[in-house]
Formats: sequence, C-alpha cells, structure tokens
Amino acid sequence: MKMTTGRSSKKRINYSRYGYYFVAPFFIAYLIFGLYPILYTIFLSFTDLRGLNSTFNMVGISNYQWLATNSDFWYSLGNTVVIWIINFVPQFTLALSFAWIFSNKRLKIKGKSIFKTVYYMPHIITAASIASLFASMFAHPSGTITMIAHQFGWIADDYQFLLDEWGTRLIVCFIQFLIWTGPQMIVIMAAMLGVNDSIYEAALIDGAGPFTSFFHITIPIIKPVLIYTFVTSMVGGLQVFDIPFLLRKWWTTKSNNNNCYIYL
Repeated sequence: MKMTTGRSSKKRINYSRYGYYFVAPFFIAYLIFGLYPILYTIFLSFTDLRGLNSTFNMVGISNYQWLATNSDFWYSLGNTVVIWIINFVPQFTLALSFAWIFSNKRLKIKGKSIFKTVYYMPHIITAASIASLFASMFAHPSGTITMIAHQFGWIADDYQFLLDEWGTRLIVCFIQFLIWTGPQMIVIMAAMLGVNDSIYEAALIDGAGPFTSFFHITIPIIKPVLIYTFVTSMVGGLQVFDIPFLLRKWWTTKSNNNNCYIYL
C-alpha cells in the first residue's frame, strides 16, 4: 500500500490568478474613465450636439469637413506645434542636464534636495494662477516686465506683448517650460540613478571620461525613459489649452479687446 505524507496530500494553491486581481482595478478604472470617454467623444463628433443639450442628430463627417476648411483651426494647429517645439528643446535639454548633474555622485553639490524642490515647485502651481501672474506682468503699460523693458529701451513705448504674435508665443512657451522642466528632470534622474554603478566603474578603468560615459553609457541605457518623456511632452504640448485660454481671457476682460494672438 502506497503511503503519502501530509504535505503532499495537501491541495496546492495556485497563486497566479492573484496577479489578475491586483491589475484588475486599473483596467476597470481605465475602461470607465479613459476608454469610454474617448469612444463616446469620437461618437459625438459625428453628431450636431451643442453645449449641454441632451438631444442631437447624426450629421456624418460634416463636422470634420467644416474643420478642414476652417482657417482658425489650421492657424491654431500650426501655432500649437511651433509653441511645443520652441518649448520642448530647452525644456528637455535643461531637464537632461540637471538630471545628470544631480545624479552624478562625483559632483559634490551641496543642497541638491533644495535645488530639486525649487525646480519642481512651479509644477504644483495651478495654471490659472501662473497664467494670471504672467498676464499681469506683461500687461501694457503697468506690467512689471513691460515697464522694465520700456525703461531699458528694449521695446517701443506702444509695444504690447499680448498683441504681438511672437510675443504671445514666447510667453506661453516660457510658462510651459517653467512648469514642466522639473517633472521631466525628476523622471530622467530616476532613470539615471537606476544605472548600475559597476558599469561606470568599468568605463572609468578603461579610461572613459564623464562625457564619454554620459553619451555612450547613460544615454543608451535610459533611452526608453527619454522616449517616454518625448512622447508625453508631445502629447501634453499638443493638448495645451488652459494657459493660452486663460491668458486670452485675462486680456479680453481687462482691455475689452479681442485682438489677441491666442487661438489654442
């Protein structure tokens, strides 16, 4: 007669299904609050729904046909792309540089935490606050920046930033740069700190300098994170709305003038 031990006779528990339990809340939340609104928005784009009305009719692709022939849409699209490009290049360059400086253990920089906090702090300020602040600073003629520029003769006396196409673009670019450089720096720095120190030690023994290690070790290893920051920055840059809208709203409210080069 075959004898079995108590341990072998116990029923084995399959723990693999618990992984599905842990990831299920994310997918459920995404389906309800992410995918469904996207699909419903696409559906509504084929209707004539306006405002808070509850009734609508199907109109096919007429909304897209109107959009394709609307000059303001193409101006807004081009304006948005230009603002994103001008904003992304210095933003990504400084975020990558600061991340390398703060994650480099050879550089004995005092107060790293303070600097990282200062660079990240603009991100926690609401868009309404920072847009109103910059609108008042560049207002004509009482804005702080406008008065300083007039004092040093950098701009003409009748020049108004928010009535100039490139002046408005640069204001929006600088606000975006100020807000998003810190978060990008934190993400890139986290990736750099995850690189194994033994790789740098081996490169140092082989005679590689700091810049050689940066371009031939750090950049290739953190390439997926850099691609992630590029994609998220592009998506966020093309979706920008609140800051230009609030700048325009502030301007039209204060001056009763709708001639403002912001159509985002």
